[in-house]
Amino acid sequence: MGDSNRFFLWLWRFNALFLALLGAFLAIFIVANFLQSFPVHNDPVDNFLAAPQAPTEDVGYDLNGSGTALEGTSVVLFTLQRSAVPSAENTLRVSSGGRGRDVNTVNLLVVDGANASSHWLFKGLDRIVSADSVDQLKTVTESDAPKSPVVALVIEAFAARPDKAGILKAYGPDTLYFYRLGADEAVKFFSAPNIRSIIQIGADRILVLYENGHAMSAATFSTKDFKLVGQSPVPSVPK
Repeated sequence: MGDSNRFFLWLWRFNALFLALLGAFLAIFIVANFLQSFPVHNDPVDNFLAAPQAPTEDVGYDLNGSGTALEGTSVVLFTLQRSAVPSAENTLRVSSGGRGRDVNTVNLLVVDGANASSHWLFKGLDRIVSADSVDQLKTVTESDAPKSPVVALVIEAFAARPDKAGILKAYGPDTLYFYRLGADEAVKFFSAPNIRSIIQIGADRILVLYENGHAMSAATFSTKDFKLVGQSPVPSVPK
């Protein structure tokens, strides 16, 4: 009889322990579901980081506060730069050399000082703009007279993606975009493997020198609609 009592006592204890563990599990499950019903408030993110990605551990985005006012207009341009360190550190490291650097301009912000409206020239952050500052962008003016108002911008950029080290690397050809003041975004109008020079000729022409392999060519575009006017290869140097 004693052995039988001990068996039932052991069985009772086992059932009690099992029920206690089951109750604790159910309590944790109910509390977890209850907490998930509350909205999660993340830290606020600056407007220029809203899309398509927020900064990560190794990447930061910084809006350069040194804007440039365009001659004869109320428009001010700012560069958005991608750095290989968190923007909170406020450190921009620039290494020498070409298309793969620690810091790259990835977009341009247009602000109209007359009414404080603003917009971005490009969608996303997947390109490198070939300018470390707004001063390096090519402006198109109304005429070739001194201090003539700016009517458009010509922007050189190339598609890019980060490598394993987090450095943004360009791929594909150089691409030219035009942005006419008052428009919503920049528009692509020409691409080549290597663009060497962009020069405004008079009031209505843009001259572009570019390389395709070992050959160099020249192309002229209208500043009214940025359509091709003429194109021809550059001759070899005479022997």
